[in-house]
Amino acid sequence: MSNRTKEIFLIAGHSNGDPGAIGIGKVKESDLTKELRNMISAILVAKKIPVVTDDDRLSLSQVLTSIQSGEEDIVCDIHFNASENGNANGIEVLIPGRHTTKERFGAIRIANGIKAATGLVLRRGSGVITELESHRGSLGVMRKSGSNFLIEVCFITNSNDYEVYQQKKLAVAHAIAGALIDIYNQI
Repeated sequence: MSNRTKEIFLIAGHSNGDPGAIGIGKVKESDLTKELRNMISAILVAKKIPVVTDDDRLSLSQVLTSIQSGEEDIVCDIHFNASENGNANGIEVLIPGRHTTKERFGAIRIANGIKAATGLVLRRGSGVITELESHRGSLGVMRKSGSNFLIEVCFITNSNDYEVYQQKKLAVAHAIAGALIDIYNQI
C-alpha cells in the first residue's frame, strides 16, 4: 500500500470537441455528461472524497493519457446511450473484460442506485456487462489502473428514459456518488 491518497477520477464521456450522441430535442450527450459529472463531483467534494475531473478542452485520448490512476483508485466514465430507432432503453454499467470482484459488485451497486433513483430498467438483467460484450469490444478507459466503470445512464434517444432522467438527475447524481463512495471505502 502506497502513501498516496486514493482518488476517484470522474470523466465526462465526451468533450467540447466531441458531442457524442444526439438525443431528444437535439440534446448533446457531452452537455449531459459534463453536467452530471459536475453534480457528482460536487457531492463527492462535500463528502471530502478526493476527486479529479477531466478537462473539457481535451480529447478522450488526451484525457486518458492525463489520468495517472493507481491500483486503489476508481476511474468512472459517464455516458448516455443512444439508439437509431429510439426504442432501446435502460441502464448499463460496463466493466473490464478481465475485471475484479470489486468491479463487478461496484457496477451492480451503481446500476441499482440509478434504477432506485429513476425506476428505469436494467439492461440485460443486471445492468452490468463487460467491455467485451459492448458494441466496441474494447474500451480505452478500461486499461487504466484501479477499478474501472463506464456508466451508460440511460438512452437519450428514448423519450421516457430522457424525461425520467431530466426529472431525477439530482437523485441520479446522489445515487452514483453514493455508490462511488461505497466502492471507495471498500478499496
